[in-house]
Amino acid sequence: MDLKDSNILCIFAHPDDESYIVGGTIARAVAEGAEVTVISVTKGDKGFQHIKGSSEKERLTHIREEELKNAAQILGVKKILLWDYPDGGLDNLGIREKELGDRLVEVIKKIEPDLILTFGPDGVSGHRDHIAIGALAQKAAHAYADSRGKNTRTHAEIVVYGVTIPREFAADIEAVLATRKKTTAHYHHRMCDDAPALAQVERVDIANFVEKKFAAMRAHSSQNPEGLIAAGTSHPKEFWTYEYFLPLL
Repeated sequence: MDLKDSNILCIFAHPDDESYIVGGTIARAVAEGAEVTVISVTKGDKGFQHIKGSSEKERLTHIREEELKNAAQILGVKKILLWDYPDGGLDNLGIREKELGDRLVEVIKKIEPDLILTFGPDGVSGHRDHIAIGALAQKAAHAYADSRGKNTRTHAEIVVYGVTIPREFAADIEAVLATRKKTTAHYHHRMCDDAPALAQVERVDIANFVEKKFAAMRAHSSQNPEGLIAAGTSHPKEFWTYEYFLPLL
């Protein structure tokens, strides 16, 4: 994956995905001269099951927006797009699915990224929102490539990667994620069911950017990042010193 001086668009489901999932890659890319735009298509208003009333959800939405801004600043992200599609409902948008797809295509047309980072088919954790937005991002990238035709950029010049966790790590880290899952309704399957093997993925070395990734994760304090950080660092070095990707386009 070529990060140097690139124009990167990250398309994710929730505030914090950018830090937890690709924080090290973003930080490294920025250090290598890249410009990074992050889209979170939901505001993460279902971030905790104890949030019941509408006023509490509005408060959480504001908190998560501020956390995203702080994390982006830590990572060096210059532009954030925070949309308001239903948290926990990206796989059941109905007629709004086309609307979201069209918006993604318009952003891609405007930014003309060299590289798109999103979720792969496993959604990292099996979260339905992750799987849905990954599929929509791929579809939007294809639509953009087709619209450009042979006159300018080609399919080969539009690179899309889906972030993943190899199955060698999946079973153990899923035990940690299980303590964070608010409801199993949001999860399509166990992450280890569809996780690719280590030999199937490309990896980005983030050894020099792990602390910046952790700092960005900690900026999302409402999501209790310390448990995941502590659990992850107990794994082999390969877990936290690399981020893993499947080429999608």
